[in-house]
Amino acid sequence: MEETQTFVFDAKLAHIAVSEGIAYIDGQKVTILTNEGITLTTKDSTQLLQEETDLHAEIEILKQKGDLEEIEKALIKIETIQANIKLLKLHQQSKQS
Repeated sequence: MEETQTFVFDAKLAHIAVSEGIAYIDGQKVTILTNEGITLTTKDSTQLLQEETDLHAEIEILKQKGDLEEIEKALIKIETIQANIKLLKLHQQSKQS
C-alpha cells in the first residue's frame, strides 16, 4: 500500500506542545508519543502566566496538607502551561519571519 503525505501546517513547519512523552526522529519522519499535544493554544501569554502563578500558590497550600497526588497533578498542569507558553512564543516568532 502506498503512503500519501499530507502536511496540514503552513510552510511545512509545525510547532507542537506536548505534556509528557517521547519523540522519535529518523530523518524521514517524527513520531511523538504523548497523552496530550496541541498545535496552538487558545489562551494568550498573560492568561497562561496567571494560571501558572495560581498553580504555584495552590501547590504551596497542597504541600502544607501533604496531598502528594494533587501536588503531582498540579505540577503536570504547570509543565503543560510552560509548554503552551513556549509554543505561543514559537508561533509568534514564525509569524514575524
